[in-house]
Amino acid sequence: MIYNMAIRFLEYKEKTVLSSVEKKERNRFMKKFLFGRMFFASLTMVLLIISCGKKSDFGYIVDPTKNDKGVDSIVFKGDSSQAIDKSKYLQASIFPGLICQEEPRVTKTIDLELFYVKSEDLRISILPRPMFSTGFYAAPGELIAITVPDGVYDLTLQIGAWTDNVAHIQNAKRDPVIYTQTKLIPGKNLTRNLYGGNIYIIPSSPRTTPLKMTFENVVESPDFVLGKTNAAEWKQKLAKSCVPYLELRSKYMIFTIRRDYAIRYPIADPDELMTEWDMGIKEDFYGWAGLEENPANPVDRSPLLPYRVVLDVEISAGY
Repeated sequence: MIYNMAIRFLEYKEKTVLSSVEKKERNRFMKKFLFGRMFFASLTMVLLIISCGKKSDFGYIVDPTKNDKGVDSIVFKGDSSQAIDKSKYLQASIFPGLICQEEPRVTKTIDLELFYVKSEDLRISILPRPMFSTGFYAAPGELIAITVPDGVYDLTLQIGAWTDNVAHIQNAKRDPVIYTQTKLIPGKNLTRNLYGGNIYIIPSSPRTTPLKMTFENVVESPDFVLGKTNAAEWKQKLAKSCVPYLELRSKYMIFTIRRDYAIRYPIADPDELMTEWDMGIKEDFYGWAGLEENPANPVDRSPLLPYRVVLDVEISAGY
């Protein structure tokens, strides 16, 4: 249901100014979803987005010294050798897609904010998972490096937003499990995902100060972040990129969508779109439930993390 709702909203003519009739229709649709069917939306969101918390059998730390048959060796921009594993290139080309060689592979150090409120401190049954976007994308089969500060042992790296296992579906449109999770340790960690995907950091506990991390041989995802990204510059970056999937991010909502979808159905005003979603969650959902960002009673605090809606070619259940 939330999948259809996301599609409907993103395709909703993308007008900068809506008529009063359209606003009423839109608001009625939002109210119906947020009030009448919140349980089913939350359940579907769990099915679509949240992984079980257990490490996937496909996740692994790569031994850079190995160069098995069918693997192309190249020089890693660091102190280790790298190999591109093309064993799943065909499947990756079908979903989620390959990345052209012309797309720059970069090395960047960022300050990642990993602050959130634990579930036991909130009076809400299903809340967003502490899963933080980095703004980076891993190319299929390419080795990447993540440098973690000393003394930090509670981080997990996830590559890929598509966490559904669709092994039970006959003739599925993609391989059953295409995301990977790797436990990070202090120092340089090497890993890869044969299908590629957006890169996330999952902490086991919140942090009050940003954490400095370095990512090597990654691609910058053309994400739009409300309040940080200039809409005109984003559209130019979107047109030049060949990253197959990107994110539309705001305080309370994140959409993971295909880049060609965003080009085929242009978003006239991404600021207005994501602001509207933030207003819907903050006022129509949290406000209706009596939750606030800074309440007098801590038990009435609203979650600080965004909900995630991931567009997938195949899902295990739901719509």
